[in-house]
Amino acid sequence: MLLLLVWAQSAPSARAMEGEGSLRERLRGLAREGRLWEDPRGLRELLFQAADGFVRHEGGGVQIWAADRDWFLEEWGRDTFIALPGLLLSTGRYAEAKANIRGFARYEHQGLIPNRIADVSTWTPQNPQGAEYNTSDGPMWFVQAVRRTAEASGDEAFEAEMAPVLRRIMERSRTGTGYRRYNRFNRIYMDSDGLVVTPAQSTWMDADPDGLDRPVTPRNGKAVEINALWYANLRYLADLERRLGRQKDAATCDALADRVRDSFNRRFWFQPSGGCGALRDVVDGDPHGDDIRPNMLVAISVGEDLLPPERQKAVVLTATRELLTPYGMRTLSCRSPRYCERYDTSQPPIVKDQAYHQGTAWPWLLGPYADALVSVRRQQGWPEARIQAELRALLQPLLEYMVAHLQGTIPEVFDGGRPLQALQRFSMDDRAGLTAALAAPSDQVGGGTRSQAWSVGEVLRVAVRYGLVAAAGD
Repeated sequence: MLLLLVWAQSAPSARAMEGEGSLRERLRGLAREGRLWEDPRGLRELLFQAADGFVRHEGGGVQIWAADRDWFLEEWGRDTFIALPGLLLSTGRYAEAKANIRGFARYEHQGLIPNRIADVSTWTPQNPQGAEYNTSDGPMWFVQAVRRTAEASGDEAFEAEMAPVLRRIMERSRTGTGYRRYNRFNRIYMDSDGLVVTPAQSTWMDADPDGLDRPVTPRNGKAVEINALWYANLRYLADLERRLGRQKDAATCDALADRVRDSFNRRFWFQPSGGCGALRDVVDGDPHGDDIRPNMLVAISVGEDLLPPERQKAVVLTATRELLTPYGMRTLSCRSPRYCERYDTSQPPIVKDQAYHQGTAWPWLLGPYADALVSVRRQQGWPEARIQAELRALLQPLLEYMVAHLQGTIPEVFDGGRPLQALQRFSMDDRAGLTAALAAPSDQVGGGTRSQAWSVGEVLRVAVRYGLVAAAGD
């Protein structure tokens, strides 16, 4: 009954559905003729409409639901902070972005941001009941959400308002924090090399189908994207402290960031068998830490100068050959003996979760991939028009999926599928870029929720950031 009520409350009006239908029909005709990008205004409208479906005004606040169909019909911290730049900043909804961030900041506890807020009617700083603190990446992505919101809106007063929360997050990541789960304390802390250590099931790859503390992808130790975010956040906080007149604190952040960069390159970089260079997924922990996974792309997407240019190029090339698909990035290399080619949504969790982060492709990961690809292309001297053409080819399969389906949105996942030979042979020096390689037919099928916030958010963010569609107000 509750689910039916939610569906009724979130269902679009008949007039809105008619408008969306005619828009999709027009775009569908262009897609059939291979001319989809000839209507960037229509694509922007379609993406903006899809984005709006995840934004809810509840209890005087602003929420971003993780999905707007099927399940995950609630806000999740990690998903929110990844999806927010696309859903709210690319669409010019700065006030709502700041309201959402303030809502989470209110419940910061010992440097952690809740991943889910169930019922905080009795919440106090001494007894933080009703909020779930069980992620190590949520607080890291929260800092990035503040950074991107301040940059997009130009609101320095908002940055100054959030600065105490940011300082507590970073300080507790350094000195130590954690949360209780499975009858133990799960610790988060900085090790002697400056890198952050996190628990097994605290990142976005958290599938534990039987709920018995046996995650399919453990990732305990020093996870690559956690430490890339840690580095980026240190640099951001150093810059913020300088602008706030706290020069000594800025110098301390920069000195630690220098140490993190040195340790990161020394510990994570490796040359996989038959590969050209990559980043370990985890060090000092998970025995499968050398698996090729897409989390390494965050080191380029948010890390800026964390990796030298030649390593950035190698990471993007490895990711392209082993992880890239037309509908997202695989969560595990197709060369791995543990790679799962299919994700069947109809199966019970004990079955389907074995593939969830073991090869299944996620559309949202095209966001970090696109950022990394653009960084490398600019280093190679590509003109912006040529980069944009390659990005259009990258996003086109997902946009064609949007216009072809009634929902007009992007699902949570796709099958990892069979590898495309053109991508496996890909070279960063190929002047044709990805355009031809991504045009080959794919056997992937969509799965998970039919409409996922960070899937839409990251596609929209990339399209606006790199000028493929106009930003709000343009």
